[in-house]
Amino acid sequence: MPVAVPDEDKQKALAAWWNSTPVRVMLLNRRAQKFTYPAWSSLREAFDEVFDVELLPMKHAEECGARKVIDDAAALVLGAKPEVLADWRRQLAAEPTITNRQARDA
Repeated sequence: MPVAVPDEDKQKALAAWWNSTPVRVMLLNRRAQKFTYPAWSSLREAFDEVFDVELLPMKHAEECGARKVIDDAAALVLGAKPEVLADWRRQLAAEPTITNRQARDA
């Protein structure tokens, strides 16, 4: 997702945050009315760490090392356990709207 803010540190932090699993979930839910920008430093570091790494599509999130790094930084920002975000990432990657597969009948 392109970022257009004048400060380079904020650009990098925002790019990492907006590509994290929690934000992807929020965007799909469209429930977030107000977006607050949390702890820039961990997100900035995550951006720098994965700058040259391909960000795979969400349906391949389990194989995407960049998403793991970004989500670990997002977990730190949110005060959540990285395992929780990893679980969200797995579940989101399996969603029919992400995979373009039909949901199985329950």
